[in-house]
Amino acid sequence: MQRTFLNPKTNTWHTYEFLKKRRNDPKWHDGFIEAQKIVRRDMIIMGILLFIIANIGIWLYGGYVASKYHKTHDPISYAASLFGVKQTESMSKSSYDSADADNSLDTVKEKAFKNYIVGKGYRIEPALYDDESVSQAISEEKVPANLIEDGTKLVYFADKGHVIVKGMGDDQEPHRKGFDVIGSSLMINTISYTIPYEIKGDAVYFQTWKDYDFSGSGKGETHEITWQMVGDPNAQKLANENK
Repeated sequence: MQRTFLNPKTNTWHTYEFLKKRRNDPKWHDGFIEAQKIVRRDMIIMGILLFIIANIGIWLYGGYVASKYHKTHDPISYAASLFGVKQTESMSKSSYDSADADNSLDTVKEKAFKNYIVGKGYRIEPALYDDESVSQAISEEKVPANLIEDGTKLVYFADKGHVIVKGMGDDQEPHRKGFDVIGSSLMINTISYTIPYEIKGDAVYFQTWKDYDFSGSGKGETHEITWQMVGDPNAQKLANENK
């Protein structure tokens, strides 16, 4: 049965098509306008309802797919196998809360870092001064000549919680310091830098980081220093010096 609409001038009910054909007739014009408003309103409501239903369907389907994926893919186990860390029972529990998953992956990464780093030596040194090599900047007298000597440090990882640090000067004594690893950053006590790293395969690689030289700030000058941490076999001698 077709839907009908009231024509106020004749007080009779007619279909939309009937009123549409007579829309230019004053007798039926008002009835057509009212019917048109109702039809358009109903179309808008129907469109909104269809949009809501479609989104609910997509959401439900996405949840179904995600649950199927998580039943067959354990991100914690996968990360542990990549980093060579023995998986514990607590690590293997399937918790798919995003914050818990991120924290667990960070823990796996931190353990992999410490397993790799013990017994290895490195050198922290300035590499660039305002994107120019430090040696070149020194030769051009853009930076004090003692920047390398004062800034360079040898670092030896004695165990999973301590490093031995020594400055480059002959009068510098090695000191045992604690260190911590949070996410993708290494922090050594009394050294103000936060040193970024990444793990590729089963090896740890340190990335460069930036600091600023404010010695010329009184003249309106601030300079950028890029630091690096590279392997140095000489740092391993610190293990004997600190005994």
